[in-house]
Amino acid sequence: MASIGQLREKLKLETKSSTAFNSVAMRIFLKTGVNIINPRDDADPIAIAKIRVSLIEMGFKYTVTTD
Repeated sequence: MASIGQLREKLKLETKSSTAFNSVAMRIFLKTGVNIINPRDDADPIAIAKIRVSLIEMGFKYTVTTD
């Protein structure tokens, strides 16, 4: 399972600019209530699932694993 930090770093690479990253991070926060920039619990499986669903809905088609 990925951590929120891993998803955040992958998203930073995908967005290629801090403005785009901040925009997507804000959308994730508004949709899920999860702050990916400064998460309360980096390994919360429910929060990670919400983030993944939100990213897929926004058109991001990648996954991050820690295996």
